[in-house]
Amino acid sequence: MRDLTPPTVDPEQKTVMRVYAAIVASVILQAMPMMVAQGIGTLILFGAWVASYVVRWRAAPEGLACNHMTWLSRTMWISSLLVAVGIVFAGLWVLRDGDHGVIDRLSDAVMSGVAPSESDVVAAGREYFQANYQLILKAALVTLGPGFAYFFYRILRGFVRAGRG
Repeated sequence: MRDLTPPTVDPEQKTVMRVYAAIVASVILQAMPMMVAQGIGTLILFGAWVASYVVRWRAAPEGLACNHMTWLSRTMWISSLLVAVGIVFAGLWVLRDGDHGVIDRLSDAVMSGVAPSESDVVAAGREYFQANYQLILKAALVTLGPGFAYFFYRILRGFVRAGRG
């Protein structure tokens, strides 16, 4: 007769899987088109990042938890650096190749002594975004993509490794 008792899971492995699960949940929440969900997702991600340091501090130096929490910490720092550099390059790309006519008209009005209203500034922002939408999208995908791809790859790889123990 077959043994039907569920396999025991190491408590350390459970802790590691919970931190990964929190990160996955935070990414899902941040992808939702609702600001409240995105804010909660950001808080969960920050909490998981802090938890990775706390768990690593409490874990045995050569144990599963220490290994994975070091993996997560490096993943977060390196992907954050890649995204930050990507943001700078995306901004420079849009600055160099974008259509800045809307901003030029707004600044000309200010220089001639006419202060634009808040609604004028909001309308100019929308018009600028519409005029440069394709460029902004291309710049974001090319420059931010590597940082996000690195993050997703490392989280997925770590999650699979943690599941195996």
